[in-house]
Amino acid sequence: MKRTPLWNDLVLEYKLPWRYKKTIDYSIKSINTKIYELNQFFSKKTKPKNTDKKVSIIIPTLSKGNQADHFFKLKKLLIKYLPNQTYHNYEAIVLCDGSNPKVENMVKSLKDRRIRLFISEKTLGFWGHPLTRKGIELAKGDYFVRMNDDNIPYKNYLAELVEGFREDIGVVYGRVVYKETALKAHGNNFIGKKSRGIPNNMCTFTIPRDKSGKILRTNIDCMCYLVKINLAKKYVDSWDNSFAADWFFIEKLLNEGVKYKFIDKLIGVKR
Repeated sequence: MKRTPLWNDLVLEYKLPWRYKKTIDYSIKSINTKIYELNQFFSKKTKPKNTDKKVSIIIPTLSKGNQADHFFKLKKLLIKYLPNQTYHNYEAIVLCDGSNPKVENMVKSLKDRRIRLFISEKTLGFWGHPLTRKGIELAKGDYFVRMNDDNIPYKNYLAELVEGFREDIGVVYGRVVYKETALKAHGNNFIGKKSRGIPNNMCTFTIPRDKSGKILRTNIDCMCYLVKINLAKKYVDSWDNSFAADWFFIEKLLNEGVKYKFIDKLIGVKR
């Protein structure tokens, strides 16, 4: 950082009479004060909105079955990425579908008060949807997002979505990249045809897969969007036990006139 010249530096450099000391000293002090005031002004102007709002991240996980170990590895990676968020005001509720000592021990070992654990008394199934409803019930935040074990949020994930909210906006969503297993499972939505009338004019494996980011079935995923928690609690029953419950939940909000905003940025990966 460049040092601000002292008054005597200027006197010597420009061979000024020493009586100019007070004038120069005052001028430098005045300039530095103005620079400080400008920095304060612009820092206030550019300060992100909604930074006092807490996000509740709900993460259901399998406890039994052939894929339980696979999803445990994915969950460890997801939990590892959460502290890297540039937005720190969140809570993560990890909900186990029945007894799951591996996940329980992992969460306890983190010693992070922001991460809570819930274990259902029995295996409920249905793609974790009963646990999602329970997570919404337990949530203490201002916004809610459902994540799966195969999700990796970018560092700016929460910050980008939270920044999009205004008083009249109930849902904010962005773009997510599909890779690996997720891409194989949903590849037909992206390649060579219009699925449900949505063209893949992005020429890439992202969802939403169209340039305008239409909020339609198969064009958003639960990781894509953040919802105000009061709306999530009010319409929690619309998150039913069907495979596409995350879409039916959003559809209910839209039918009730809830306004939404699309953030045309990549915010994470679904694997």
